[in-house]
Amino acid sequence: MRARSSSTSETKTGVGIGNTAVGAAALLFNTTGFANTAVGTAALSNNTEGFGKTAIGNSALFSNTTGNVNTAVGLNALFSNTTGNANTAVGDGALYSNTTGGGNTALGDVAGLSATTGSNNVYIGAGMVGLLARVTPATYAAFSGKPLSTESRFTST
Repeated sequence: MRARSSSTSETKTGVGIGNTAVGAAALLFNTTGFANTAVGTAALSNNTEGFGKTAIGNSALFSNTTGNVNTAVGLNALFSNTTGNANTAVGDGALYSNTTGGGNTALGDVAGLSATTGSNNVYIGAGMVGLLARVTPATYAAFSGKPLSTESRFTST
């Protein structure tokens, strides 16, 4: 499978303009989407239309079809997002389960992992999944392949 790419001077029908794709299957199904950047195997692979998405990392924004102005940096960041807009996910698996929620920010490995449709939430820290909830060290290790240090977990009051 090969990546698609176009520049702002291209006018190919069915490819979109101003897109950058680097990696196998990056922006593979893009049709009319424009001003999108996908770097990594299968990054933004299912995107069809819309604009302003940045996906850096293998399978970042993989399921996105029409969501706009999303930024995903890290392996599987915003993986399940389909139509959610204005999300920012930095870290492996950050906002992994988000599908339609918008305006969310997640910083840290698997931060916001379980969030699916909520909007305007902030998750900061490895394993942070909600105000009081956390991913267990075993779940984090199974997903990321790395142990979760106790120094990186905080207790909310």
